[in-house]
Amino acid sequence: ASSLCVAICFWAIYQLAKKFFTPVQSVACAFLLEGIYYLTISVPQFNDNALELALWPMAALFFYNALAEQKTRDWLLVGLVLGLSLMAKYLAVILMLPMLLFLLINPDARVSFKRKGLYLSVIPFALLTVPHIVWLFQNDFITMTYAFDRAERAWHFTNHFKFAFKFAGEQLLALLPSVLLSLWFIQSRNKSEHLSLFKKQFLLFVCAGPFITIVLLSMVKGYALEPMWGVPLLAPLTLIIMAMWKPALTQFRFMGLFTSSLVLLLLVTTVYGISTAYSPFSSNCK
Repeated sequence: ASSLCVAICFWAIYQLAKKFFTPVQSVACAFLLEGIYYLTISVPQFNDNALELALWPMAALFFYNALAEQKTRDWLLVGLVLGLSLMAKYLAVILMLPMLLFLLINPDARVSFKRKGLYLSVIPFALLTVPHIVWLFQNDFITMTYAFDRAERAWHFTNHFKFAFKFAGEQLLALLPSVLLSLWFIQSRNKSEHLSLFKKQFLLFVCAGPFITIVLLSMVKGYALEPMWGVPLLAPLTLIIMAMWKPALTQFRFMGLFTSSLVLLLLVTTVYGISTAYSPFSSNCK
């Protein structure tokens, strides 16, 4: 099941990349995903984080389609996927807040408030979440209490920054192989390519926004966040990497990126297989 979530993540990121970049750049963007730890080594672990790995990119894709075309179908999909995301994990609020902020700030996005699609998206979202919200009131918000209890609180002022920077550092380290893969784009920047304000702000708020929001939340509230809470945050950042480079990919650079991502995947798979085979827990499974 977790492999299916990863496959959906790859598909959604590729489809979303095509809204911003050329087809070749979009494929390259998908290759960068191979460098993210959560999409390789942690794949065998199926949990709520794996579900978010599939749902968040789909939410971003459907949200972009809804804003660009204002079709009721796309807005209903936005509500459906966001509802599923919230039911999978409350962390989905971290995605919804930047999306709402983008709707309020971008002039093209604000047009949505004059269309019925945005309001219709509330229907599938409410159908999925209202029963759970009622249950929360009936059970003293026990699941939310559990979530906050898992997040260690800072009792010293400096820990507000320590916890936030620690979490950010852990996530950037997990993203580092993707950054290294993007070195194939050096000196290949296409200066003639420019993104519109709408697209730039979409990347900032919807793709980078959740990462920025959760780090700021940790800094302000002093929560020590679990590293695995970053699982759904990193895949959209590959679009940020691509937007920064906007490479004019030659066949040599494209094949270099493809080969490097394939070698990285084989290396990670081999290391994981060996570590699993010689793990002290593996003997208990025979």
